[in-house]
Amino acid sequence: MMSEGCHGRGKHRGDRRSRASCWLGSAARTDGSPRAASGIRRGRFWGPRAGSSRAGLEYPQVSGGVYRVVMYYNNYMTPTAELVRTMKLNSGHTLRELARRAKTSAPALVDYEAGRHEPKLSTLQRIADAAGCDLIVEVRPRLTHPERRTLEFHKLVAEKLRADPQNVIQRAKARIDVMRSRDPEGRSASYINTWERLLSGSIDELEAAMTSTDQASRDLRQSSPFGGTLSDEERLDVLNRVAAEDRIARAIG
Repeated sequence: MMSEGCHGRGKHRGDRRSRASCWLGSAARTDGSPRAASGIRRGRFWGPRAGSSRAGLEYPQVSGGVYRVVMYYNNYMTPTAELVRTMKLNSGHTLRELARRAKTSAPALVDYEAGRHEPKLSTLQRIADAAGCDLIVEVRPRLTHPERRTLEFHKLVAEKLRADPQNVIQRAKARIDVMRSRDPEGRSASYINTWERLLSGSIDELEAAMTSTDQASRDLRQSSPFGGTLSDEERLDVLNRVAAEDRIARAIG
């Protein structure tokens, strides 16, 4: 369990002056214990509000069959309530029993789950332990404007992927061949090979790579095989939306 890096003043309370966005997550244990991941499934949904693109839960599969639940913290909201609800669901315990194991009170858990109070990181660690989860804390540099723009493009492509996977994947594979022919020195070979592997694998893994904010996915999106998937109108809509968000952020900050 990692705990350093994110428990600074303001980091969990939407401090717009902070220089790094933080995420917390709980990794459900799959060691066969009674508290294994009963509520964890493959897939992804954005929260805490439907359709929100500023905070989210992800369930990408990592090594050993573990499903990692990642909750993002950024400068717009701190969706701790969703994280607490997920850990409670994973635990299989009643609210009172989970509170007892986490050495806190049932009313406090209700407040955390409802978003009325923000728990300390040490409290979240105890809740995670009681729920049979590992709490993961990481500091990530904020996305630059080009990275945010590219991410939004790929989120839209991911929607098309879910709607028509065969067509999107077929076009991307054809684009892979074009990318190889235009890179005779192999400078982008590692990215092209990774995309090729993802396009031949599961849609869940492909979508996770397309929409994750980790550094590997940021780099991968710079050499994307999804050129031409979006129409000019769709691309313009993304550009206008990202520009509008930037203007709002500058006005607030």
